[in-house]
Amino acid sequence: MEPIYYWHIHHNKLYELATESIDHRIEYIKLTKPQHEIELRLRLLKLVKSAKAIAAMKAIKSAAEVYNEIIAPAEKAYDEAVAQAQEVNNKAMTLAWKVYYESVYLLQKVYFEAIELAQKVYDKAIAQAKKIYFGTVEKAYYDAIDLAQKVYKETTAPSQKAYNEVVTPAEKVYYEAIDQAKKVYDEAVAPVEKVYYETIAQAKKAYNKIVISSLEIIKEEHKKECIDCPWDGKSIF
Repeated sequence: MEPIYYWHIHHNKLYELATESIDHRIEYIKLTKPQHEIELRLRLLKLVKSAKAIAAMKAIKSAAEVYNEIIAPAEKAYDEAVAQAQEVNNKAMTLAWKVYYESVYLLQKVYFEAIELAQKVYDKAIAQAKKIYFGTVEKAYYDAIDLAQKVYKETTAPSQKAYNEVVTPAEKVYYEAIDQAKKVYDEAVAPVEKVYYETIAQAKKAYNKIVISSLEIIKEEHKKECIDCPWDGKSIF
């Protein structure tokens, strides 16, 4: 079936290919659009008659189809490469996290238990210090606080040291694994991505060349067929 083009099926489109009976669109405008818009919408909604304009519209449509055909294989190859690289990357990151977690978790548990115990001792000492403070003198209160802080630090220091000794190298191994996984991912994707974007750029250049020249013809023919049209390149309103 020969494509049928209309001017201004929608207020923000210069022209469109009709996808259904235009009577449906006319009825829709009458029923749903603001009263002050209806007359202008219906006056400008008209069949494209110019053979030049129709040929230019068809040229743009064909150019779009060619563009999509050109980029489709590159897009498919790019998506497949990304999916495969992402799968490898995800496995590497999962393994790195597992190694890190197993290295750190048990010690982390001991560390936090030591911190919790030290905190209890500290809190108890502070409570007693407050009792002394409010019952006797301020100096005893602050002496008790200093002592509690010292005990807290001494209690947690070995756990902190042991924790850091395990966590620091584990973190180093983890982040090195992540960096390596990212490098593998980038190396897998980069060449395909380069081809993909080069293909798009070339196809886009050819497409734009046709569109620009065709649009000039369409605009000139539009002026002849849509007299007193307020179209400003974006809307009729």
